[in-house]
Amino acid sequence: MHIKKMFSSLLLAALLVSTAITTVTFADNMDMPPAGPSTHQGPPPEFFEACKGNAAGDSVTLETPHGDTIKAVCEQKDGQLIARPLNPPPPPKDGQEPPEQR
Repeated sequence: MHIKKMFSSLLLAALLVSTAITTVTFADNMDMPPAGPSTHQGPPPEFFEACKGNAAGDSVTLETPHGDTIKAVCEQKDGQLIARPLNPPPPPKDGQEPPEQR
């Protein structure tokens, strides 16, 4: 009977320790940004700037930081005009940089 009581105490202690570890790990991860090469969410500010003074359906050209140009059209999204690339690049594969658009 003594062994059953000791086993129950050890089991309870193990359960409490694992619960504490899980709680701390979960709490630590709640404030972390999503994993990946970039934590930026949504279109870059340049996509909004390009459509200032334009109307939905107007064609615009965006310039990338590398000096390439992207043809786009202004469209209404969430109450704002934003440039939508006409030929967007495919999404990057895990661990790779996005391809340059020409």
